[in-house]
Formats: sequence, structure tokens, C-alpha cells
Amino acid sequence: MYNNGMDQNRLISNYRLLHRIPEPGFSEFKTQDFIIEHLSKINGIALHKAAGTGLLVYKPGKCGCRTIAFRADMDGLPLTEATGLEYASTHPGFMHACGHDGHMAILMELILSTRDSEFDNNLLFIFQPAEEGPGGAASIIKDDSFARFKPDAVYGLHVFPDLPSGCAASRKGPFFAGVREFILRFQGVEAHAATGSKRNSLLAAVNTVHSSLAKVNASIREPFLFHFGRFSSGVRVNIIAPEALVEGTMRVFCKKTRDRITRILTAEAMREAASRNLEMELQFRCEYPVLRNSGPETALAGSACRGAGLSFREHDPLYLGEDFAYYLEHIPGAFLLLGVHDNDCAGKLHTRDFCFNPSLLSSGVKLLREIALLEDARTGRMPDYQCKEP
Repeated sequence: MYNNGMDQNRLISNYRLLHRIPEPGFSEFKTQDFIIEHLSKINGIALHKAAGTGLLVYKPGKCGCRTIAFRADMDGLPLTEATGLEYASTHPGFMHACGHDGHMAILMELILSTRDSEFDNNLLFIFQPAEEGPGGAASIIKDDSFARFKPDAVYGLHVFPDLPSGCAASRKGPFFAGVREFILRFQGVEAHAATGSKRNSLLAAVNTVHSSLAKVNASIREPFLFHFGRFSSGVRVNIIAPEALVEGTMRVFCKKTRDRITRILTAEAMREAASRNLEMELQFRCEYPVLRNSGPETALAGSACRGAGLSFREHDPLYLGEDFAYYLEHIPGAFLLLGVHDNDCAGKLHTRDFCFNPSLLSSGVKLLREIALLEDARTGRMPDYQCKEP
């Protein structure tokens, strides 16, 4: 028996309270406590801490043949909020600028509103830390608690200000790009600009490497993005700097393309260092795989959108990175974008003024609820599945 007990006021209240307490990845202690406080009194579910500050909430099904997982990310971003909201961040230097507060509120309301409902499948609700880095999904997957539940399918969504409200979007196959971030460091000899050798200029070395990578665009047919995002060097206008630091990112939809760009970047940096008599260090970090949605689950999610009163669009691949991709390397599933653009929406993701109308979160609750119901119906058409005990 299914009972729709969604409470819009409770949903918005939880969203606003979560918005006030953004925390960095793997430090979501207040956030974890908040979720536990609101869910621990519900009968028929089990709460398990995972990956330090994460939380797994398990609701057994009537037959328990399959386990369907839903994920919400938890961490905030190191930005000083400029939304002017009455419920703005109370943590200086941090804000929820990527909608993770909304994702958690949706998942909490899904649990709260279905407390008296019975599903055929087991449901696993994943509150995951550190999506923004260094990859909390990988830590959840490695946790013994997660391995115990063995999900058969996994779903996630993300509020998206570039889509109108009343709309959701996804696509089968590659959806979000694989990410590899890097730190490039050149070290040379500090000298006065009038007496030092221009040959040893670290600024020139960085510029040459960047120009060389820009020329690669014509030789690689697969789509990719390569960007130098942060550059630090210099101590005074008339001094040749002793060190230059560059941080950047590459975004690809193919592992071979990522590896080729990595080889080119490494070779160009080594060549510049050798030609200018510089020391060079190149480090890679924060690697997320390509997010690849599986076909059947994407189709089911599209049907769920219509059942939830949302229009569904097939979206072009995006250069955004998302560690939900780690789940999809092990489990079939789908990741969706939930449109939140209307007159109350401001800013973009990862900006200080990002905000949206929290009443739109109810469509996310309805969408995940419909996915759970369609997965129940799907299980009923799978006679080969046997009940399993977690």
C-alpha cells in the first residue's frame, strides 16, 4: 500500500534549515546530525553512518527482491553568500551554492512522506558527503555498510537553473564529463628583470604550454575542454619570479582522449622546463569518471517524469563533473537534472547569489517517488529475482 503524505511546509522548512549550515566535504557534522535527528524516530527504517559524515537509510520492502538506491549530496562550497535571503548561511565563508541543500531536503521528504507506505523493493537512501571533492561517492562505495545492501539500481538528481521549472532532463550514455584536475609548477632562479635571462622566464614557459594545448584542439576529434583556472606567480614588477603555479582542469567524454591530453600536457611541460633550465612538477588530482546513464533506467526515469507531472527532455552532454559517476561504474542507474528556473531563480550554480524557489523541490520528491513505484512494477515483471536479506 502506498500513501502520499508529502508535506510542502516541512519540505521547505528543512531546506531552509539545511541552507543555513553549509559545511565542507567530509566535515558535514552538523548536517549529518540534522538528518539523523529528523529521521531517527521513524519506525521501519535503519540508519547507518557511512564514509565518516555520510548516512545510509534503509527501508526494507515487502518482498525484498531488489534494492533501489537514491542519492543526495551534502557538502557546501567555500563561498561567502550574497543572496540576501533571510535564511542565508550562518557559516562564514561557506554556502550551499550548488543546491545540495535542496537535494537533501528532497530525499528527507521522500523518506518522511512514505513512512507509512509499503514498497515491494527495498529502498536505500544515500546522504553522501564531499561531492565537490575529493569524491565522497567513492568513499561511500568502499564503506562496508554500502556493500552490505548491494543496490540493483541507483538514481540521483540535481537542481538546474538553466532548465525551466516543470521540466527534467537526462540522456542515455555519456551525460556528464569525466574530470581530471592538475597542478603544474615551474621553479627557476630569481633575478632582477634588467640582469636576468628572459630564457628563464616562468611566465613565458606557462604561456607556451597553454598555447601548445590550445593548438591541440584541431587534432583531437572527440569533444573536450581544457582550462587553466588559476595562476600564481611574481613578487614585484621588476623581478623575474622564482616560481609559477598553474591549476587547471580537463573535461572529456572518452578515457582515450583524457589520456592523450595528459600525455601532451606532460610532454609540453617537460620540454619547456628543459629548454629554459627550470624545475617542473606536474600533479594530477580529483579525478571523476565519465557519468554514463544506463538505457533502461534512463527510460524508466523519463516515464517517471511524466507521472510526476514534469516534461522530459533529452539533454546534450555537459562538461560538468559529478561524482555520481562512481556509482554508475558499478550499478545501473540514471542521473537527472531538475529545472528550477523561474522568476524567483537567481544566479548560476557555484555563484554567491545562487538561489531558487524552494517550493519547486516538491517536484523532485514526486519524481523520485514515481521512480520507486515504477521500479516496483518492473520487479513484478522479473520472475527470476529472488528475495535477498541485507
